[in-house]
Amino acid sequence: MQRAYQPVLIGADLDRTVFGRRGNQTGESPGVHVSPWVVNDQHRKIDDATYEVRLQGAGGKVVVGSGKAAAPLAEDFVTTLPELDCVSPQDLPPGDYELVLTLKEGRQTVSENSYEVVMTE
Repeated sequence: MQRAYQPVLIGADLDRTVFGRRGNQTGESPGVHVSPWVVNDQHRKIDDATYEVRLQGAGGKVVVGSGKAAAPLAEDFVTTLPELDCVSPQDLPPGDYELVLTLKEGRQTVSENSYEVVMTE
Protein backbone atom coordinates (compact mmCIF):
# COMPACT_ATOMS: atom_id res chain seq x y z
CA MET A 1 0.00 0.00 0.00
CA GLN A 2 2.89 2.36 0.75
CA ARG A 3 4.04 2.09 -2.87
CA ALA A 4 0.60 3.19 -4.15
CA TYR A 5 0.74 6.40 -2.10
CA GLN A 6 4.15 7.60 -3.28
CA PRO A 7 4.04 11.29 -4.30
CA VAL A 8 5.71 10.13 -7.53
CA LEU A 9 4.78 6.71 -8.90
CA ILE A 10 6.24 4.99 -11.95
CA GLY A 11 4.09 2.26 -13.44
CA ALA A 12 3.60 0.48 -16.73
CA ASP A 13 1.16 -1.35 -18.93
CA LEU A 14 2.65 -4.68 -20.04
CA ASP A 15 1.56 -6.62 -23.10
CA ARG A 16 2.23 -9.88 -21.20
CA THR A 17 3.62 -11.13 -17.90
CA VAL A 18 5.49 -14.13 -19.30
CA PHE A 19 8.96 -13.67 -20.77
CA GLY A 20 9.89 -16.49 -23.15
CA ARG A 21 13.12 -17.28 -24.94
CA ARG A 22 11.07 -17.39 -28.16
CA GLY A 23 8.36 -15.06 -29.37
CA ASN A 24 4.72 -16.13 -29.39
CA GLN A 25 4.67 -16.23 -33.18
CA THR A 26 7.23 -17.00 -35.89
CA GLY A 27 9.51 -14.03 -36.42
CA GLU A 28 8.42 -12.31 -33.21
CA SER A 29 11.16 -11.18 -30.82
CA PRO A 30 11.15 -12.76 -27.36
CA GLY A 31 10.34 -10.37 -24.54
CA VAL A 32 7.69 -7.95 -23.39
CA HIS A 33 6.48 -4.54 -24.58
CA VAL A 34 6.44 -2.00 -21.73
CA SER A 35 4.42 1.22 -21.84
CA PRO A 36 5.67 3.21 -18.80
CA TRP A 37 3.94 6.17 -17.19
CA VAL A 38 4.54 8.42 -14.18
CA VAL A 39 2.09 10.01 -11.76
CA ASN A 40 3.72 13.17 -10.38
CA ASP A 41 1.56 14.27 -7.44
CA GLN A 42 4.10 16.85 -6.29
CA HIS A 43 3.76 20.60 -6.70
CA ARG A 44 6.96 20.76 -8.74
CA LYS A 45 8.10 19.41 -12.08
CA ILE A 46 10.75 16.69 -12.35
CA ASP A 47 13.69 17.61 -14.55
CA ASP A 48 16.19 15.22 -16.14
CA ALA A 49 14.00 12.12 -15.62
CA THR A 50 15.40 8.76 -16.69
CA TYR A 51 14.00 5.29 -16.13
CA GLU A 52 15.20 1.72 -16.14
CA VAL A 53 13.47 -1.66 -16.40
CA ARG A 54 15.14 -4.74 -14.95
CA LEU A 55 14.30 -8.36 -14.25
CA GLN A 56 15.36 -9.61 -10.85
CA GLY A 57 14.84 -12.82 -8.92
CA ALA A 58 16.63 -15.85 -7.50
CA GLY A 59 18.17 -16.49 -10.94
CA GLY A 60 19.87 -13.07 -11.03
CA LYS A 61 19.27 -9.48 -12.02
CA VAL A 62 19.65 -7.82 -15.44
CA VAL A 63 18.62 -4.48 -17.00
CA VAL A 64 16.34 -5.16 -19.99
CA GLY A 65 15.53 -1.58 -21.02
CA SER A 66 16.04 2.09 -20.24
CA GLY A 67 14.93 5.48 -21.47
CA LYS A 68 14.77 9.21 -20.87
CA ALA A 69 11.72 11.45 -20.62
CA ALA A 70 11.44 13.75 -23.63
CA ALA A 71 10.57 16.74 -21.41
CA PRO A 72 10.31 17.58 -17.69
CA LEU A 73 7.51 15.69 -15.91
CA ALA A 74 4.82 18.27 -15.12
CA GLU A 75 3.58 18.77 -11.56
CA ASP A 76 0.19 17.25 -10.62
CA PHE A 77 0.06 15.32 -13.88
CA VAL A 78 0.29 11.82 -15.38
CA THR A 79 2.97 11.58 -18.08
CA THR A 80 3.38 8.78 -20.60
CA LEU A 81 7.04 7.86 -21.13
CA PRO A 82 8.57 6.49 -24.35
CA GLU A 83 7.70 2.81 -24.76
CA LEU A 84 10.28 0.03 -24.52
CA ASP A 85 10.61 -3.42 -26.10
CA CYS A 86 12.42 -5.46 -23.45
CA VAL A 87 14.17 -8.52 -24.86
CA SER A 88 14.28 -11.72 -22.82
CA PRO A 89 17.78 -12.23 -21.43
CA GLN A 90 19.19 -15.59 -22.53
CA ASP A 91 21.43 -15.93 -19.46
CA LEU A 92 18.67 -15.97 -16.80
CA PRO A 93 17.19 -19.37 -15.86
CA PRO A 94 13.42 -19.96 -16.05
CA GLY A 95 11.43 -19.03 -12.94
CA ASP A 96 9.55 -16.28 -11.12
CA TYR A 97 10.94 -12.76 -11.34
CA GLU A 98 9.98 -9.16 -10.66
CA LEU A 99 9.98 -6.63 -13.50
CA VAL A 100 11.26 -3.57 -11.62
CA LEU A 101 10.82 -0.02 -12.93
CA THR A 102 13.01 2.72 -11.45
CA LEU A 103 12.55 6.45 -12.08
CA LYS A 104 15.46 8.80 -11.38
CA GLU A 105 15.86 12.55 -11.35
CA GLY A 106 19.53 13.03 -12.12
CA ARG A 107 21.20 10.36 -9.96
CA GLN A 108 18.52 10.25 -7.25
CA THR A 109 15.88 7.49 -7.28
CA VAL A 110 12.45 9.12 -7.13
CA SER A 111 10.18 6.09 -7.53
CA GLU A 112 10.33 2.33 -7.89
CA ASN A 113 7.58 -0.14 -8.70
CA SER A 114 7.50 -3.82 -9.65
CA TYR A 115 5.35 -6.42 -11.36
CA GLU A 116 5.45 -10.20 -10.99
CA VAL A 117 6.50 -11.94 -14.20
CA VAL A 118 7.61 -15.42 -15.23
CA MET A 119 10.63 -16.38 -17.36
CA THR A 120 10.07 -19.53 -19.43
CA GLU A 121 12.16 -21.59 -21.84
